[in-house]
Amino acid sequence: MTSQGIMLGLAGFLHNLFTVVWVGGVIMITLTLLPAARQALGNGPQLRALMNAVLQRQRVWVYISIAGLFITGLIQARAEAAFEGLFRFDTAYAGLISVKHLLTFAMVAIALFRPLVLSKRGSAATAEQSRRSVQLIYINAVLGILILLLSGFMAAV
Repeated sequence: MTSQGIMLGLAGFLHNLFTVVWVGGVIMITLTLLPAARQALGNGPQLRALMNAVLQRQRVWVYISIAGLFITGLIQARAEAAFEGLFRFDTAYAGLISVKHLLTFAMVAIALFRPLVLSKRGSAATAEQSRRSVQLIYINAVLGILILLLSGFMAAV
């Protein structure tokens, strides 16, 4: 195996790993953690405290994943003959990857917006802030699933 093959293999592995950490984390939170925490704690301040603590820890992994996906995506794009640049719709592959990138940018915006705008430093989140934060997490879960779907179709094209 050539050094370029090793580099592409590692980039693909890391790209998948960062995707699992970010999208898998969002899906786990929405499908498992939040419903179980609501059942055990109700919708009161204990639930908000737990979710704030979990999301604060997960945020670090999300930011690492965003950076890692950007770097590994650049490496993969440079090696992919079918990639002709951002936001081109000339071919099926170009259209799929362009929509995938748009959805990814939306996920990044939500990941950055949610903690910066919806939480006040040094004080507990209000019930309304927590509700909006959870809504954005659900939106990111749906976007992540759509991105995975598009990735599956890209592999088939």
